[in-house]
Amino acid sequence: MQKVMLTLPDDLLEEIARAMHHSQQNRSAFVRQAVREHINRLKKKEREQLMAEGYREQAKESRRDAKAYLEVTRDLGEDE
Repeated sequence: MQKVMLTLPDDLLEEIARAMHHSQQNRSAFVRQAVREHINRLKKKEREQLMAEGYREQAKESRRDAKAYLEVTRDLGEDE
């Protein structure tokens, strides 16, 4: 584990101190957990965005397939 130095505004340090009191953690553990949770939220948001893009692309492909199917069935109907 490495030590890092952070500069935080006084109001944020006060909020951390209040939250630490309720969580019964020291400041380092509290900040580590907060950073981990924030990174996990960012990763989750990124996964959700990638999934949404994938679903949109899949929907486009489905529409193209449906359009092609309709054209083929229409062409087959004209041959009769």
